[in-house]
Amino acid sequence: MLVRLVDWWILHRRDVAVGLFPAAVVFVGVGAVVGGLAFRHSQQPIGGGVLTTGHIVEEVVEESSDSDGRTRTVVFPIIEFTDRREHTHRFRGQLSGVGTVGDAVRVRYDPDDPSHAQWVDQPGGWAWILMVLIGLALLAAPAGLLIRRRRRGR
Repeated sequence: MLVRLVDWWILHRRDVAVGLFPAAVVFVGVGAVVGGLAFRHSQQPIGGGVLTTGHIVEEVVEESSDSDGRTRTVVFPIIEFTDRREHTHRFRGQLSGVGTVGDAVRVRYDPDDPSHAQWVDQPGGWAWILMVLIGLALLAAPAGLLIRRRRRGR
């Protein structure tokens, strides 16, 4: 049984790889679209939010290692602001490498829950568009191949 399976794989591995490639492209494309839309949703203005000025007070460095042993370093800004009740709050910016310690930034927060805050004019807020466009382009490629195959079949 195993010998037959190995023989089949040797004879058909090109067909299997060609068949799996469009599925992988679709998977990555859907992931990019969903990720981009999720990022956009996280950037939606807080309903009934209060605008105030905050400051980048520090930067948090996060490191991670990949399977090749290379280290990836990202730096997130920590923003501090004071709410209407004169309580100080901190939150982490969503994008790495934007802003410098001491920069004044516009902050929108939920007056009922000031821990729910966002950097209003955060640079790179357009990144979700790029993610969605890349995802749609990846989804268009296999769709084009399917249309082409169906037209050839006629």
